[in-house]
Amino acid sequence: MNNKETQSSAGPRKQRNGWIDILRLMFAVLIVLFHTEELNIDGENFLICPGGYIGVEFFFLVSGFLMAATAARQRNTEEIDTGTLTIRFVRRKISVFFPYYVVAFLFALITWMIRFEGNSRVFWMRIREAFFEFVLMKGIGLGNSSCLNSPTWYLSAMVLCMLAIYPWLIRKRKLYTHICVPVTSVIILAHFYSQKGGIQQNPDLFGINYWRILRAFVELNLGCVCYEVSSVLSQKQYGSLKKGILTCAEIALYAFPLILSFFTKADYDYILLFSLMAGVTLSFSGVTYTSSIPSGKASAFLGKFSLVLYLNHRYWEWLLNAKMPEAGFWQKFPVFLALSVVSAFIVMLIVDGGKALLARKKEREQSAADI
Repeated sequence: MNNKETQSSAGPRKQRNGWIDILRLMFAVLIVLFHTEELNIDGENFLICPGGYIGVEFFFLVSGFLMAATAARQRNTEEIDTGTLTIRFVRRKISVFFPYYVVAFLFALITWMIRFEGNSRVFWMRIREAFFEFVLMKGIGLGNSSCLNSPTWYLSAMVLCMLAIYPWLIRKRKLYTHICVPVTSVIILAHFYSQKGGIQQNPDLFGINYWRILRAFVELNLGCVCYEVSSVLSQKQYGSLKKGILTCAEIALYAFPLILSFFTKADYDYILLFSLMAGVTLSFSGVTYTSSIPSGKASAFLGKFSLVLYLNHRYWEWLLNAKMPEAGFWQKFPVFLALSVVSAFIVMLIVDGGKALLARKKEREQSAADI
């Protein structure tokens, strides 16, 4: 069996995109601001960015795009072992984020120990529920919805859906993205709309909180559609004027959800989702001037920091509510932001420093073996 992977000639010119990495951080900050709605200020929740959850849609679309791009490079292989390639892809995906995930989990555990000091019964009950979170099963509704670190549902839902989607992309990509994805996406989004009108809702089925897994499934699939359209656009040549117009359109497509998220919630979810789809498609196609933004260490750092910030903010909100119940906005909000940023940097330092030490140790062992 030949498992040699060949590079597809079609498709966008590159996957690493400096502009996308900048946007990752912007939308991660948007999510952090959205979560401040549960910061209890003077006995009330403070709404600073009611529609900031739309940042999750951006992350799912980008992840779906990159998944489709990876699958496209597999399609010309002979006698593809679909199961092996799928497991290999998902395992590689998990290996990227899981070290940060584990350290964030430990940080959340420490804050919960402080929060429930003197109430061991509640603490250990939460720990039992958090097992599903740790093993990446939270996205399907297992365990308490808050557990230790609620934003981690995104990663578990993403991994589970990728296991279902990736084999189709390898075997029947055109059929899947051209027919199956549009039909199923319309049906599921229409169901969400009929339930409560928006993406950030909680419809249940047979007592199971399933909306997260459907949200992930739809938006990862729509990211695959972005890849198909972007592949077509990337083959075209545009003059300076057209390229300038497309760049302005691309920036507007991102500015629209970024700005509107500060003023509304749920009313324009689907318009914002399709606006982000169009933006992601243009950003990866290479037909706008944003493609000239360098994708080096600085942009890679921003992209990584966006994930770590996402994983290391929510538990501070709950701890501050428990320990500073009477604090006003200008006391609690800056502390929340500072703790979120500082803890994200510390997690990166721990994980990246550990990786560097392990790599250095491996080099020394290899050098000793070569003598």
